[in-house]
Amino acid sequence: MIIHMDIEVALHPNGSNIIYTVCFIQLIPFGYSVYYQMYDSTTVIGIVFFTSINYWRKPSLHSIRRYMDMQCVILAVLYHLYLIHYYSLSRHYYYMIGISSLLYPIEYLIPCHKYYCIAICHSILQIMACYIFIRLCTDLQHYL
Repeated sequence: MIIHMDIEVALHPNGSNIIYTVCFIQLIPFGYSVYYQMYDSTTVIGIVFFTSINYWRKPSLHSIRRYMDMQCVILAVLYHLYLIHYYSLSRHYYYMIGISSLLYPIEYLIPCHKYYCIAICHSILQIMACYIFIRLCTDLQHYL
């Protein structure tokens, strides 16, 4: 936690810039969902993308933007867990989502002054989430 110009920021600007840049990778699964005509997922991913870039452009610790981003991500994960269950996809998705979700609490164990490590950990989480969704899109085509 860093106090920067009377605003409590969640992460050093150098770290938040890394995460902000990596947020744009969410456009890849967004494109997949459009290509595979999964418009419900397109909406979910679009909302998560916009809340993420809105938050990480200037991350303040106690802001409505932070809480909106967190809630949208949680709802997106729950929605995609429902999709996996609804289409009876294999359990490996549950394992991949569970393992990648562990990266979020690990970030809180990293000291604040190691903001590059925190940013890399969060970025890996975003990249894994995108990869999981891309795999989900291709696997769902067998059911549709």
